[in-house]
Amino acid sequence: MDVETTSVGMNGHLGQRGSCLFAVSARCVNPLMATQPNEQHGHCAAAVLARMRGDVRAMVDTLWAARSSDELMDTVAETEALKSTLDAMQLGVIRELEATGAVKASGWASTQDFLTAVTGGRYGTGPATVRLATATGEPLTAPVAEALADGWLSSQKAHVIERAIDALPGDRDVRTRGVQALLAEAKGLDASELKKLSRRLVSIIDPEGEDRRDELALDRLERSTHLCGS
Repeated sequence: MDVETTSVGMNGHLGQRGSCLFAVSARCVNPLMATQPNEQHGHCAAAVLARMRGDVRAMVDTLWAARSSDELMDTVAETEALKSTLDAMQLGVIRELEATGAVKASGWASTQDFLTAVTGGRYGTGPATVRLATATGEPLTAPVAEALADGWLSSQKAHVIERAIDALPGDRDVRTRGVQALLAEAKGLDASELKKLSRRLVSIIDPEGEDRRDELALDRLERSTHLCGS
């Protein structure tokens, strides 16, 4: 049976959509949102996630043709936001696994190997995810973790930002401005466009520093040429 309720769009504003798939009741809010499941109700995080997955699985057979175009688009947007929030939570778990080496007790050589196997990803998926988990645990890139948790930043964009910041000079101020600049642009760019921008990041946030580095590189090249010719 359809439930008359209020839907939440990508921008977080509430609006009436009429017949909507997502109904948030007090029964749902209390155990899953208002409390800490493992502390207040004795449920482990994996059990909470399993119940959530069961609820989502029940939606798979929805007759989408009977839904409005607004609800269809809201459903896609909220699905992506949920993915980002889940990724943010998972990164916290991965940081703990990496810090403690807990997977080795179960026979895994490393957290990276465990992640590659569990995610079914390509070679390199595990190491990339551990790098992102480690990076987002640092104060410098805490805004990236927050954007993921809030649901508006995709993990693909988060990976782009992590790699771009890692490639910057070690100056903390430069890196902080880099994070701020990429997050601001990420709201309007897809991951491919953000990656292209990240290649020019140094010239955008530290043009004078880039000029100095170019001069030093040229000086080294000239000295090397001089030594080879002498």
